[in-house]
Amino acid sequence: MRFAKPLLQIVISSALMLAQASAETGVQLSDINRSVDPCTDFYEYANGAWRAANPIPPSMQRWSRRWASGELAKDQLKDLMEEISKKHDWPKGSVEQLTGDYYGACMDEATVNREGLDPLKPWLAEIDGMKNSADVGRMIIRFHKYGIPAPFGLGSNPDVHDPNQVIIDVFASGLGRALNLPSARW
Repeated sequence: MRFAKPLLQIVISSALMLAQASAETGVQLSDINRSVDPCTDFYEYANGAWRAANPIPPSMQRWSRRWASGELAKDQLKDLMEEISKKHDWPKGSVEQLTGDYYGACMDEATVNREGLDPLKPWLAEIDGMKNSADVGRMIIRFHKYGIPAPFGLGSNPDVHDPNQVIIDVFASGLGRALNLPSARW
């Protein structure tokens, strides 16, 4: 499963590149509202026709061509992942098999609801059984092996003083961040 996250990123990147390759570029003349004087309200002149034809959906706080294309890319990626996860004869260890299994397992709400916390009980028992700092260290190592950056994470970034060098990036973390919860309140 340690390959699942990088493989999912590859699939997402590929889908986004394909979506961008076919996208229109430049000024879309059909977006222009020619009934408005550009010297009075240039924004309405340049975008008015598009905004009138594409009102902000109730589920969104804002809307634009860029936002709409992002939502379309997410929908296309969802369709692609669902198609990949439905097929079970991919070659073992292939990108398709690994990402399909990973996505399928994450989206199988019936199984998740049925099993509840049972799959986590061995981990919770280990955490509950920790007695000293060495136990804590071993648990941190185990978390990191599974891609859970708790209580800190490690990464790499270009050195801001010398972009030719890559340096380690240590950051504060926690289970909320590792599990991608919607906000700090969770």
